[in-house]
Amino acid sequence: MAGAMTLATAGPLGADGRCTDHSTDSGGDRPSHRNEEPTQPVFRIRLGHHCLSPIYESGQQLFQGIKSIPHPGCSHPGHSSDLMLIKLNKRIRETPHVRPISVSSHCPSAGTSCLVSGWETTSSPQATFPRVLQCLNITVLSDDRCKTAYPNQIGDTMLCAGDQAGRDSCRVRLDLAALVLPHLYDSLPHLPTSLPLCAPLSPPQGDSGGPVVCSGSLQGLVSWGDLPCTQPNRPGVYTNLCRFSKWTQDTTQSNS
Repeated sequence: MAGAMTLATAGPLGADGRCTDHSTDSGGDRPSHRNEEPTQPVFRIRLGHHCLSPIYESGQQLFQGIKSIPHPGCSHPGHSSDLMLIKLNKRIRETPHVRPISVSSHCPSAGTSCLVSGWETTSSPQATFPRVLQCLNITVLSDDRCKTAYPNQIGDTMLCAGDQAGRDSCRVRLDLAALVLPHLYDSLPHLPTSLPLCAPLSPPQGDSGGPVVCSGSLQGLVSWGDLPCTQPNRPGVYTNLCRFSKWTQDTTQSNS
């Protein structure tokens, strides 16, 4: 079955601390693994969805992930190369609710303004989960500033970003980013004017896997950060997708 591919941060780990790969059959019910590990959860992915509700939304598209492919350099707890591709069980339809976005092949410079979005907790350490998609304007920081904030923890596959108030997006749990390869699509829906995309007052935090968009292109994925969130001089850390252009293209083509 020909299907699309999605991008996400890597979650499942093997006994050696490295990200593992696993796949399901075409029905998406029975995962299999080369080491016959216990059954892995099936990825269920929704595009064109903006409220955390089981109720179907107009324009929404539903998918199952039938195979996940972590980057071969992915490792934890270091969060190096923190991304994976997920193959979907069917192709995606471009609609007013699900639109294309390009993945940037150029790394951002310090001071670049970006937008991060997701549904995770809007407060820390006490969690408050929003029902509507949240977003926040953040600024890319220099490598030196990033490494000063997190000594001996920042690799060249990462970038740091935040705002002047110390707000950013930091890790609480894994959330898939609905970013699809090839002909990448984003999950930011086409919303009615009565419901703004960016819900005011609440910065998103803990949106691991969520998209970071800079100058209209997908630049990164939310990876990790300090707890509690929103501390000055402790920015969020993101997977820098410009470092993975060739891998995402080659892997998508070889699994099409």
